[in-house]
Amino acid sequence: MFALRGRRVVNTFSRLRERDPEFVARTVARPAGHPTDAEPVDVPLTVGRVRLDHRLIELERRDGRCVLRGADGTRAVGLVVDRSPELPLPGIDFLAVRATPEGGRVTRSALAARIRSEAALPIALLGDEEPPRDEANTLIAAARTDLVAVS
Repeated sequence: MFALRGRRVVNTFSRLRERDPEFVARTVARPAGHPTDAEPVDVPLTVGRVRLDHRLIELERRDGRCVLRGADGTRAVGLVVDRSPELPLPGIDFLAVRATPEGGRVTRSALAARIRSEAALPIALLGDEEPPRDEANTLIAAARTDLVAVS
């Protein structure tokens, strides 16, 4: 339901939270596994062996792969994809999908959302610059991506 409501440009995470706080609280509680006051970017997530406290991240990219480093030295390896890969992918902990540079929120994240619905791995939406926090919250709450990444 959040994905449908969040399709409109004016319906960002913060705007929907102002208008319907109970609905947004239920939406965020789902990935958190319990009620929380946290915003979607602050809901912890484990990717491979890396425990993330935040879902707005920076990735190192090399040769079609990317690495996510945990604060404790652990790392997760991702594969940059432009379509749904054949699974399983041994040694791959997540998939990274480049955001489309033009268009609105739905257009920019359409490929990531489609791959997320088909793959059994977390999805990182890759951009060239960090998006506004409210935009990242909206994308994660709408289940269009699991992580928002800058590379």
